[in-house]
Amino acid sequence: MQIKSLRIKSYRSWRIADTASEQAIARMKQLELYATLKSEGLRAGLCLQATGLVKSNVLPLVKPLSPTGVGWGLESQSRRPKHTRKPQWTKQQEQAVLHLRRRYPLWGKRKLWKILVRDQQMMLSESTVGRIKPASFYHGQLKPRRRRQFKHHAKR
Repeated sequence: MQIKSLRIKSYRSWRIADTASEQAIARMKQLELYATLKSEGLRAGLCLQATGLVKSNVLPLVKPLSPTGVGWGLESQSRRPKHTRKPQWTKQQEQAVLHLRRRYPLWGKRKLWKILVRDQQMMLSESTVGRIKPASFYHGQLKPRRRRQFKHHAKR
């Protein structure tokens, strides 16, 4: 990895293994043990059982190791999606919907959408109006959900 400044180009003098977490080092030791057992002629199932690894986890761990030694493939990665959808409405549209929701809390998204299109000429879809602070946010559920009652023929 390069660190660039205005005039001087310098390189890091340490390896990635020096900055690896304890979890990554433990995984690396497991993989080294797996590789040594495998090279001695042990079957893959016994190697996995001895190291405590799972078959589906071995190949993804070995792939990032081959070109650069201990890589970031051993570090635990975030499970959060890299790309999330952003809202498609503007602040002005959101404020208009919230104003109508406060004024008429029991009206549904279709009626509010008709008012927005008719009076304010807003080009929103009915679903978008429903996504901007749903009515349940203001008054909760009107009725508690009833549990399904099983008849005798469906009971175990």
